[in-house]
Amino acid sequence: MKETQNKYYWNEDTISHFKEVSKNNHKMNIIEQMLSFVQNNCELKEGETYTDLAADLYLKVFEYCN
Repeated sequence: MKETQNKYYWNEDTISHFKEVSKNNHKMNIIEQMLSFVQNNCELKEGETYTDLAADLYLKVFEYCN
């Protein structure tokens, strides 16, 4: 993942939603949902990929859970 990962901002509602989803889903399912979410709801900036955004969201969600 890129060094710019700390520059991403995630709405607390988004983090809370995926935190709840993670309670009852396999991690691979959560990753697929996050990738779908970023593809449909996020705008890429120069040099970013949807995978970068989904990976950052995943880290934020599971950091938030701990």
